Amino acid sequence: MKRETKWVAVATAAAILAGCAGGGGARQSGDSGIDELLFAVGCAIPLGWSHACTERFGDSSTTSSGSSSSASAYLSLDDYLSGTYLTPTNFTRWSAAPRDRYAEPYGPKTNVDYSGQFDSVAPAHYQASEKVYMMYDDNHHLYLFGDLPDGRLFTNLSQAAHEEIDVVLDGNVGAYTQSPFTPAASSIALVANPYIAGWDYQSFGVWNTQAPGGDGGTIGAHSFGAVTPVSAVPLSGTATFAGKLGGLYISPAGEGSIAAAELSVNADFSARSLSFASSNTITTRNLAPSTAAANLNLSGTLSYASRSNTFSGTLTSAGGTMSGSSNGQFYGPNAQELGGVFAVKSPTTVETFTGAYGAKR
Repeated sequence: MKRETKWVAVATAAAILAGCAGGGGARQSGDSGIDELLFAVGCAIPLGWSHACTERFGDSSTTSSGSSSSASAYLSLDDYLSGTYLTPTNFTRWSAAPRDRYAEPYGPKTNVDYSGQFDSVAPAHYQASEKVYMMYDDNHHLYLFGDLPDGRLFTNLSQAAHEEIDVVLDGNVGAYTQSPFTPAASSIALVANPYIAGWDYQSFGVWNTQAPGGDGGTIGAHSFGAVTPVSAVPLSGTATFAGKLGGLYISPAGEGSIAAAELSVNADFSARSLSFASSNTITTRNLAPSTAAANLNLSGTLSYASRSNTFSGTLTSAGGTMSGSSNGQFYGPNAQELGGVFAVKSPTTVETFTGAYGAKR
């Protein structure tokens, strides 16, 4: 989704924020488990980055003067009107990221297009480096992610043992075509929360957008952060990176679901080789219960050239039905972390698993 589509008229924002003073939104009904997790947010600014009035994040109502509630440091109407958040800042680390304007971390990105409701799936389109717009508030809650849907509902995958992965959903089911990955929304984004994951130099996001009328759509995955200088990538020794993987999965029968997994990457800096292995993969469609999906565990060897901070290689699913490329890079001043994107696909069916990952030593 293009950045320019995020911004709305100030008058609209002012009207919505004024409405927030009257209270929060109503519950969203839907599949089993969704009622307990998600709330339609009546006081959310429809920008895809506004913070929601949800049980998880607390009350983001504004006072009559337009200032933030003292309970939480939310973006106030005065801040919005002044446009201070529109001034970008170079990203160096999450612990130093400002709360009054957005950061612009860079990293690899991949897109996968599909037709209809998975009638066919095209090969992945990879971009070596692209920036994303990111902003968190003082409580480490997500305000802005450049590829978010126009989010109305906020939760995470905590009930699937992956609380590090935030979920933002567009709740306009009925007004728009339902997402093929969950019955709760018309579009979806998974965004790893670096503060919960304990990361300081990188993170990732995965999203799906539908074409009008449900005639196909796009799955995107993006890894981003402060890339390691080439001169700072270790030349010898070994290290183990542990982290998370998230993505969107299309089954051979053409059903979509959300997927998440643990990740371990063993690095041999002398050989410039990374042994990649995800484990304990789960899938879910309604965000509450989850199903073990060991067949979606991914493994492979990634490598990089001398004097390089980027790596690539082939990953294969444990079920043996899918394979494809992964591209990533080291993050942090001394390669303390790494992250990347992947797209694996069956050569004979529409089965596809597209996502991203992040990990630290």
